[in-house]
Amino acid sequence: MQETEHDHDHDHSKEVSTFEDDEVQDRSLSDWAGDWQSAYPFVLDGTLDDAFAAMAEKGEMTAEEYKNYYQNGYKTDITNIDIEGDHIEFTYEDSKKVGSNYKYVGYYIQNWSTGTKAAMYRFEAEDKDSGAPVYIEFNDHMIEPAAAEHFHIRMSNESFDAIVDPENSWPTFFPADMTGEEICEHMEGHDHDEDEDHEHEEEKDEHVWLSLKNAEVLVNAISKSLQELDPDNKDIYATNAAAYIEKLSALDGEYQAAVDAATYKTVLFGDRFPFRYLVDDYGLSYYAAFVGCSAETEASFETVSFLAKKVDESKLPCVLTIEGAQHKISETIIQNTAEKNQKVLTMDSMQSTTSKDVANGTTYLSVMEKNLSVLKEALG
Repeated sequence: MQETEHDHDHDHSKEVSTFEDDEVQDRSLSDWAGDWQSAYPFVLDGTLDDAFAAMAEKGEMTAEEYKNYYQNGYKTDITNIDIEGDHIEFTYEDSKKVGSNYKYVGYYIQNWSTGTKAAMYRFEAEDKDSGAPVYIEFNDHMIEPAAAEHFHIRMSNESFDAIVDPENSWPTFFPADMTGEEICEHMEGHDHDEDEDHEHEEEKDEHVWLSLKNAEVLVNAISKSLQELDPDNKDIYATNAAAYIEKLSALDGEYQAAVDAATYKTVLFGDRFPFRYLVDDYGLSYYAAFVGCSAETEASFETVSFLAKKVDESKLPCVLTIEGAQHKISETIIQNTAEKNQKVLTMDSMQSTTSKDVANGTTYLSVMEKNLSVLKEALG
């Protein structure tokens, strides 16, 4: 389902490419209500060339190859689709208009060769003699009721099973009031957003405690405050702080030595990424599915594809996650790599540490020591 690589927006968390089948909900035709135009003419006339050039800067193909790829995917002789109530009207290149009322007949879970999937929402024409396509299905990367911002449509007059080559044919429609330039900007803007999402160069990270260097600063600040509040015992606080900082500094040195000796200098998280300060401390590069406190749990197709490509490019032996039972994004990334044999390793961000863990001996230093072991394996 390569059409999803560049054409939807990260800002809409409802859009998913990995999910459990029982999460899919029925939807009505009203989700696609409105006047829509095909993006195909804008590929042909060069309007989208700037978007293809932007894709080529970071993608695997040249701008011309992207243009040919989208030209094949977007190809359709339908120029406009108008949806109102249960009625769909199709306008063709020769200005012919045909339409029918449609009834919803359910959804189909499409499993793609990439390991991702989509819910295809299916409708059947009530007037089979109208000339309108009899069997149609919508895909807009969502699995629950929501207004579409664009959609892909496939069709057949024989049956749903007769729909041809859904992985390589994905006619795409945008709102009719968007200009070609706006569609191009949408595609370019998305490509820029993708870069922002994966590289986070100016990202702020709330998880300051996951840096041993930050921990030293925090211990000093806590010790100073305690000495001011309890001056009679300030020497005890100072002595304890110095002893603890010595342990932090020693472990910090072990991290630096591990990174210095490492085969790889990049970590890749198929998960949220709360370790921004830790990797900055030691000059590591990183890629991740989401920022540290993201509420998202489903990675889009292009995120999975982007990260899998980075695993291949850097020949990384591992994909990392944070603590938690669900690691399906990491597993999907691995399924989309060339080798498909990388390990999934877990680093502990301490966001799930409980009082019971502490009672059983878990400490900040013990967690950071375990994280060092994981990091050593990830870096080779």
